[in-house]
Amino acid sequence: MPRKKVNSNGQGTESLAIHGRITDAARSFAQEILRILGSSTLAELTAVSQGGGLLSNEDRVAYSRTIELKRQGGTRPVQCPVSDCKQPGVRAKMNFCHGHFRSMSRPERVRMRESQRAAQLVEAEEEKMVAAAAAAGVPPPAPLTIKQIAKAEKAAKAEKANRRLGQSARA
Repeated sequence: MPRKKVNSNGQGTESLAIHGRITDAARSFAQEILRILGSSTLAELTAVSQGGGLLSNEDRVAYSRTIELKRQGGTRPVQCPVSDCKQPGVRAKMNFCHGHFRSMSRPERVRMRESQRAAQLVEAEEEKMVAAAAAAGVPPPAPLTIKQIAKAEKAAKAEKANRRLGQSARA
C-alpha cells in the first residue's frame, strides 16, 4: 500500500495544495475588487458609502424595528409548563426549567408543552374578545366554556400536525 506524501512540517501535500488554491482565489478576488474600485467614479463611490445599498430608508427602519421586536421577544421570560413551578423556563428546552427538563420523559414534556400552547391560545382569544368588546363599547363576554377550550386545543393540535406535514414535504 502506498504511503501518504508528507512534507517536512508533517502536513500532507494535499492540504498544502488546497491552501495554495484558496490563497490564489483570495488574491484574484482582491485584485478584481481593486480593479472595480479603480474604474468607478467618485460619485458612484460616494453613493455607495452614503447608504445607496440594498435597502431604502423606509425598509431600513422597518427592518431595524423587526430586529428590535425579535430581540425583545427573545429576552422575555417564559413560564415553565409544570403547574406551581416558579422557576423561569428555557426556550431551548421547550419552556421547561432545568430541573423539570431533566426529570421528565420526552413524551410527558411534549404533552405538557402542547397543553401550555393550547392554554396560551385560549388566553389570546379571550384577550382579543375583551379588546373587541371594549372597542365596541359593550361589556366583555363571559369566560370561555370547556367546549370552546377543547376546540382551541384541537385547533392547536391540527396546526402542529400541518406544520409537521409541511416540514416532511420539504425534506
